[in-house]
Amino acid sequence: MSEERRLEFEPEDKIEEFAKVYVSKENAGDPVAAYLQAYDLPQSKAKNIKSKAYHLLREPRVMEKVENLWQEQIEILGLTDHAVDMQLAALIHQCGDFRLKLDAIKEYNRLRQRVIDKLDVTTNGQDLPASQFFIQINQAMKSNQVDEKGD
Repeated sequence: MSEERRLEFEPEDKIEEFAKVYVSKENAGDPVAAYLQAYDLPQSKAKNIKSKAYHLLREPRVMEKVENLWQEQIEILGLTDHAVDMQLAALIHQCGDFRLKLDAIKEYNRLRQRVIDKLDVTTNGQDLPASQFFIQINQAMKSNQVDEKGD
């Protein structure tokens, strides 16, 4: 039986539990952890069920439940760091759009300061007064922002 066909028969209570666990603060958008908890499986099964967890997450019924739960959290809590982190985690964990996934990973790395953008400002060996230094830094930063927007 194909994965898509099997998903049609997923019990509604398991789908509901998977969605709740997936949006919980403890699991922060991790479909494997959500699957393990929803189906009451030991951590040792994580490697074996990874594919099932990602397929389940892409199932339209599950996606709708997850989105509804996130909307409920946003309505109750407002737009919080946790809500934004959950959305970013969902983008990183999804497998439907790899360009979107890569952009989300880049944003995560930028937020966590795992990658530092460096600017190259040279003077060709000339002394540079402090005021001129700040002008060049600002110009380089503006140029860098334009380049990022153009991507």
